[in-house]
Amino acid sequence: MLPYQSAIEFWKLVCGQESVSDRLRPILMALNRGEGLSDPSRLGDSLALQVRVVERGSIRSYRIFAGENFELRLPTLGNRDFLEHVPQAIILAYMFRQVGKRVSWPSP
Repeated sequence: MLPYQSAIEFWKLVCGQESVSDRLRPILMALNRGEGLSDPSRLGDSLALQVRVVERGSIRSYRIFAGENFELRLPTLGNRDFLEHVPQAIILAYMFRQVGKRVSWPSP
């Protein structure tokens, strides 16, 4: 369940009233905070994912992904004129770079 204010913002995003691409940086920052980084702004637009948790370990290890390789998009299914067809999620896609072409995951 989302708080009312967040639910209204989410509704505007999935209905196309606001651009999802404007929300990429705040979402990457929130994910970084969720991974335990106290000051995620030091990474800029990058995403840090903790590699593994070591029992009684004193050093954390992260894998850093460049923010320019991410994009937010809405699922392309259904007619958004009806409540039953409004997307229930926003997709955070990572664009792999392979020999001059970009392949996205998850695929659209």
